[in-house]
Amino acid sequence: MIPKRQTHKLKSLEPVFVMLASIAVPLIVAYFGNSISLSLKESENRVKYVELAVTVLSGKPTGTDRPLRQWAIELLDSQSPIKLSDGVRQNLLLEQLVLPRRVELSGNALLDSVFNADLSVTRNSSPNSEGEAKRNISSKVHGAIANPASSAHDATKGRD
Repeated sequence: MIPKRQTHKLKSLEPVFVMLASIAVPLIVAYFGNSISLSLKESENRVKYVELAVTVLSGKPTGTDRPLRQWAIELLDSQSPIKLSDGVRQNLLLEQLVLPRRVELSGNALLDSVFNADLSVTRNSSPNSEGEAKRNISSKVHGAIANPASSAHDATKGRD
């Protein structure tokens, strides 16, 4: 049990602790918020530099751009958790970087093409019809990824 005299001292210090907490909490929140913000900015900058390096390496190599290509290769290597081999570095220096084509559809054409699939599975459906529906969705997704132009066209056909 705390003696009455010590309880009185603690009660008299309570306003001081409340004031200190009201000052300290916003400062701590601001400090950590700023740290997170700086970290996000640095991450965004690294992404932009990697995009720039990929753009440089995507162009056809000329004799005059060799130092720029070396910079781009070094930048990619420094940002990668798995370092580039000497052979890859040499190929990037001497040859144009060709990336796989990205699937880009306007709007939600890919999603529309998937969800416009025949989903006639009801609550009382048999396991076979449920499996058929899953295969149908899977084939629609793979078809949309493999041939985005026709998938976008198919997805917009049913809207008319």
